[in-house]
Amino acid sequence: MNLGLSRAPRAPRGGWVDPDPRPVGLWGRWARRWCAALPLLLCALSSACGNAPAADPTTLTVAVATSPTTLDPRLASDTLSTRLIQLTHRGLVRLDDRLLATPDLATWEFLSPLHLRFHLTPGVTFHDGQRLTAADVVATYQSLLDPALASPHRGVMEAVARVEAVDAHTVDFHLHHPFAPLLASLTLGIVPAGYQGEPPPPGSGPFRLRRWQRDQQLDYARFEGFSGAEVTLPRLTVRILPDATVRALELERGTVDLVLNDLPTELLPRLASRPHLHLLSSPSTNQFYLGLNLHDPLLADVRVRQAIACAIDRTPIIDHLLGGQATPATGLLPADHWAYRRPRDLPAYDPDRARRLLAQARGEGAPPLAIEYKSSTDETARLIAQVIAEQLRQVGIELTLRAFEWGTFYGDIRAGRFQLYCLTWTGVVEPDLYYTILHSHAVGDAGANRNRYTNPVVDGLLEEARTTLDEARRRALYGAVQEIAARDLPAIPLWHPRHFAVVNRRVVGYVLTPNIDLAQLATVRLAP
Repeated sequence: MNLGLSRAPRAPRGGWVDPDPRPVGLWGRWARRWCAALPLLLCALSSACGNAPAADPTTLTVAVATSPTTLDPRLASDTLSTRLIQLTHRGLVRLDDRLLATPDLATWEFLSPLHLRFHLTPGVTFHDGQRLTAADVVATYQSLLDPALASPHRGVMEAVARVEAVDAHTVDFHLHHPFAPLLASLTLGIVPAGYQGEPPPPGSGPFRLRRWQRDQQLDYARFEGFSGAEVTLPRLTVRILPDATVRALELERGTVDLVLNDLPTELLPRLASRPHLHLLSSPSTNQFYLGLNLHDPLLADVRVRQAIACAIDRTPIIDHLLGGQATPATGLLPADHWAYRRPRDLPAYDPDRARRLLAQARGEGAPPLAIEYKSSTDETARLIAQVIAEQLRQVGIELTLRAFEWGTFYGDIRAGRFQLYCLTWTGVVEPDLYYTILHSHAVGDAGANRNRYTNPVVDGLLEEARTTLDEARRRALYGAVQEIAARDLPAIPLWHPRHFAVVNRRVVGYVLTPNIDLAQLATVRLAP
């Protein structure tokens, strides 16, 4: 296994190329900066630990890097806001560890492929004491269509003809056409109908929001009227600490009990070695992939795409650049997803085969293949680009690396102005995402088929998979899609980043899950 990087990539005429003329070693400039900073940081950690105040025995403290943008479930689209809303709001359904819909506020039945009925749990109340009824469910989902609200979840209602209350505890969704992915999308937190108070609207979740100090912290208290499992945690505080060093310090001092993902992986062994801390790790629902423009004459040849896949060695990248916090990907879905199938024909790391495939595609003795690789200016993204460039150079592919600020980079990808790029699909829950990224109707502005892939067989499989309500049939259809995608390689799956959490050992009963449901904190206990 070879990370390469024995020389700098070929410089482009525009965009970014690494300005450091020295050879880039295993960790690159990003790692050099961290290695230089680590001794100072570790000294600070050691000296600070003796001055820690006693932890509040009734309050669990979580540290995050940024502030939530909103706590209204109808408006939240960023990861942090969505996770914090899990503390205060409940939806009709929630997702279990296999990312299948399971009852939350309601059970359900399909009266027909076009008629979905929910039966609400009686006796549920909002934090303000108001009863939660079918009218609140109807109002919540109807509000998604209000242009004045401008909800990013409006698409949930695309297949819905109408939502109506049958009685106080029964809600009917009438559909335009059968749509199997609908159920997993009905996790949206329910809010009171006609709420006119200060935002955010109250929910019915295990915690109620007591105070929100913008850009500082959020304080929660146990909701005594919660109708679900017993809430064993009296209070919860979320502190906004933008500096990763400060988050690590607070963990060391014991003034923060939990940090999810928001730490440099280089610090994890140090923090995990502390007797009062431990490290948890879990698969995630994210996938990092290499995108290819199939309208490009070079990349339209599947042998070239297969050669690129065979030239990339994921293992050293994961071990050395990602701190081991990732697992190799075989496709869009992680291995524990209910619809996952391991493809039989996925190209493995094999530089010799990569060279043979290139020779078949271009002829013996052809000059190195020149391809442009675009990335954002994120430091880790640039380092990964350098590693991939060196690995491809070893089989006869010369990459020109160009990096742009996010808006320009993402605009180029959406417009098809690229040959290669890397991005992450986040929150891969419903396998219908395959329709969005592989169906021919989703090419261009109509969807997220960024790589311009078209295959009538795949189109047919995806169309059937989103209309059948038979889970076993859906699993078989998506399995066939995964087999074809592994052969055609419209994108090259690289890895699934892992979730990790550093947790104070006084927190008893916390389990890190792939979809990071913060509502689970309601049932933890704080040891003396």
